[in-house]
Amino acid sequence: MHTMATTVLKAEEVMDALVGADTPSFYAKFTKRTDGTIRNMLFKLPGVDDRSGVVVDTSRLMEDEKRQLITVWDVNKDTYRRLNLRDIKSLVIDNQEVMVDCN
Repeated sequence: MHTMATTVLKAEEVMDALVGADTPSFYAKFTKRTDGTIRNMLFKLPGVDDRSGVVVDTSRLMEDEKRQLITVWDVNKDTYRRLNLRDIKSLVIDNQEVMVDCN
């Protein structure tokens, strides 16, 4: 049985970990702000739109960083979402579990 190594990152280190990953896809476990439920969903970072080959406008990313948000593509819903970095509990990036310390 294969076990994943666990790393702990501060919320402000999450974006660097995602950008430096070998694959643009990752799982995020986070608290949904509207009802407090815990969600575990598959996302991709913005970049090239898989369907059209068009490069997605990433100018919003710098503004997101100031607000501790991250714009992601929801693979299951086929739409963009914004996640609050302070609400992320853990990620799975390149088959490695990453716990997020929001303190």
